[in-house]
Amino acid sequence: MAKVSPIELIEHHIEKVILAICALALVVVGYVWIIGTPRSLEVMVNGMAQSVGPAEVDEALARASSTVRQRVIDLQPPQTPQPEYMKRVREGQDKPLEEFPSLVDLALPGTAIADAGPGKIPPVSLTALVEAVPAPGVPKGRAQWERLRRQVGVAAEADIAAAHVAAVYPWAELQTRWQDILSRTTIQDEPAAWRVLARLQARQLGGTWGPVQSVTMVARPLLDSQGVAVEPPEIPEYDGKNIDQITRAVQAWGDESWQLFVLRPEYWPIWRAGVGWVDWRVHLPEAEVGAAIEHGTAPGRGRARPARTVKRRRPGVMDAFNEGGMDFRRPRGMAVAPSLSFQEVVVPPLSEQKEAGAILLWFHDMSLESLKEYRYQLCVEFLNPLYGYEDFAEAPDQARTKVIQSPWSEWSAPVSVPKPTEFFLTGAMPRTKMARVTVFARQLGQQVKETFYVRAGQAIGREEFLELTDPASGQTEPVSVNFATGAVAVELDFGKPIGNRRTTTEMLFLDEMGQLRTMIDVSHMDKASDAYRTYVDLEEKAKLGRQSPAGAGGPENGPEF
Repeated sequence: MAKVSPIELIEHHIEKVILAICALALVVVGYVWIIGTPRSLEVMVNGMAQSVGPAEVDEALARASSTVRQRVIDLQPPQTPQPEYMKRVREGQDKPLEEFPSLVDLALPGTAIADAGPGKIPPVSLTALVEAVPAPGVPKGRAQWERLRRQVGVAAEADIAAAHVAAVYPWAELQTRWQDILSRTTIQDEPAAWRVLARLQARQLGGTWGPVQSVTMVARPLLDSQGVAVEPPEIPEYDGKNIDQITRAVQAWGDESWQLFVLRPEYWPIWRAGVGWVDWRVHLPEAEVGAAIEHGTAPGRGRARPARTVKRRRPGVMDAFNEGGMDFRRPRGMAVAPSLSFQEVVVPPLSEQKEAGAILLWFHDMSLESLKEYRYQLCVEFLNPLYGYEDFAEAPDQARTKVIQSPWSEWSAPVSVPKPTEFFLTGAMPRTKMARVTVFARQLGQQVKETFYVRAGQAIGREEFLELTDPASGQTEPVSVNFATGAVAVELDFGKPIGNRRTTTEMLFLDEMGQLRTMIDVSHMDKASDAYRTYVDLEEKAKLGRQSPAGAGGPENGPEF
């Protein structure tokens, strides 16, 4: 018998081996899934755990899911009704912002937005903006003879009569009104002043006020750090397409430096005999411009606070100060009389005054004539908030109006220009029928005096040459001084009774206005009278004016620039 190899044996019985393995696998599967099925799952049904077989799992989970869903529905809170404005909010979400009112206005009850139609902002009326602008407060003026220097390296000018007029503007009132009108737009509601306008009336001989005249105001230019005049921002004319350019220009114009230049233009330092160069604010009017506001409370947003406008420091002498990059100093060696000390005026920043609700504004007038009386009124022009915003304006032409003018203020109290000359009877010579008259005048920014002897029928005062020191150059030289008063002596009474068996000298004279007046010797005047106090003050100033300190205006001691 032939021998069988192992390979042939495997090949001969392979199908039997495979059949045996499949039979064994079938037995195992049948035992696990059919004969022995101890496997089960726990499912929560109605809050209780139940064991189910594999075939029942899907059905049990479906029942449990349905139960949970029903419980969630049963536990939901009641639906809160949606406000009506939410519907309008959703309607406007897909619309441009400029055609859709603010969400705050939509939430406020009683608004008139519905009247403008869905998705539309009510147009802004230029008339409403104009009517909302309040008038400035009553101005107060002060006129003085001043000597000033406008340019570096240029000799100081001759004495001029100038008025400084100030008023308080109710800034918070304007801002609040404009905020209410513009609240539903994207327009900036911060007012920007464009310019201050002023006009005056001069009193006529009959006592009535003359025609109204515009005031040509003067101002010291705004300078940069190099001393070069800075040009103001230019606001272009609206052409329907340049709103972005206009917006940038308006923002630049609203900068505090330019607003100060408009509302509170600067002025040049002035020379005060016996003191030196001083800040012009020593002539800033007081009364209601400063004192009344100082102790009051202005209307504003938030908690009310004192609306400080003008604060005057304790009396003192300004030895030096810096003005616009120029250093002014009192000449070395110059004495100062106690009565000529002054109060330095400190004006709070514009931002602080705006927060307080009232701002101080002023202007300067150099058009005054001697021996005249004036009164002033003013108004303020503001940039139109609608300028360039044609979509918000009630009519297209309202978006092309650049400025809005406030109402004119009431007229100020009369402002008198001090006389260029004052005279007093200071002695008499009965034997020669002559009276001694002391005449005071101003020259080179200082008070000077001269004595004249007059008889009845003679003019009082004339032109004389005096040795004076120019405060600007420090040079002493003969200077022509006009002591002419325009008055004429009419009659001299050397035995005028004044009581207690005393007599004095009385002069009847015709003043520069053609009015007859009388004057007695200053030695017999009432020491409490205004005339006597004026005489003493002028005498004191004249003494200081005749001083000639070394280097009064030289480069070493000042004024320095």
